[in-house]
Amino acid sequence: MTNIFDMELLNEALGKKEIGPETDFEPTEVFDYIGGECKQYCTDYGDYSYDIAKEKFESEPDAIGLTNGTVEKIQLMFQARDLINAYCKEEFDHPADFSNLKKIGIGYTTVGDDEHEIQVYANLIEHQTEFYFDNEVIAVQESKSLADYVDNLLPYLDFNELIDIPDWVIEDHLSAKQKSAPDIQYLQFSSWGHDYNLCIGVDSYCFGGGIALEAYSVTDTDIEPFSNITVNLPDYLTDRDCAFVDTNNFGDVEALIQKYKLGKPTGRIGRSGYCTYPEYRFDMAEINKYRLPEEPEQPSPHSCDVR
Repeated sequence: MTNIFDMELLNEALGKKEIGPETDFEPTEVFDYIGGECKQYCTDYGDYSYDIAKEKFESEPDAIGLTNGTVEKIQLMFQARDLINAYCKEEFDHPADFSNLKKIGIGYTTVGDDEHEIQVYANLIEHQTEFYFDNEVIAVQESKSLADYVDNLLPYLDFNELIDIPDWVIEDHLSAKQKSAPDIQYLQFSSWGHDYNLCIGVDSYCFGGGIALEAYSVTDTDIEPFSNITVNLPDYLTDRDCAFVDTNNFGDVEALIQKYKLGKPTGRIGRSGYCTYPEYRFDMAEINKYRLPEEPEQPSPHSCDVR
């Protein structure tokens, strides 16, 4: 059984059930009231919706226990959601995506003739704003607590300020990356009587989190998309270095991953329609050995362009 409630019901429960430090009791009655008044959804064991609910229940919780601290955490989460939603609706004409509370998109742009990407995310779990350049963290704006984040940063989100990374920071990052970049290697793959040299394009999914990987065929004269390595299943939350592998469209993908030690299966299985997809945790040190020598001319289908 899954309970769904909003800030209005929480405030209603707090108004009818007295709690506080002076009462010296935990707000069990508040949660009992919410449980009796909220929307409840029951799912049968084995159903697709049951698997989703079970996965969310077994994931790392945002708060534990029926305590005053949990009530405060929920209130702050609702406030943070409302602030981010208001910003996204005003700036992008659509609400924010809260499927991954560690990575809520609040800014995106490209620089250098669209050669590089800047992405900005609000992280409600670690109460900080994270700035990415080409999918690598380049800066972090931290807060002392979630309350501090809600009071002093989220009310003042400004798109132009979020994406305004100084040129010298970008130049230093590119210079350091160029010095440390390994020589490009190729994944050798044979199919239907042809041999291919493959490189990997690395991106991230807007919805559901996780890394987005795509294989490109590299020749002396061209770089062309070959096949997706991963698939986006937004109903399944994943870690940043994890993704579900597209065994439906690339039948030999697991053999390729294992041959080059690109990652290891986590044991989780994602489902979409009649297809099942295994989840892998990828080794970025190995992935980077085979990254594209240059970005393809066509933009990646995985990126989240909100401008």
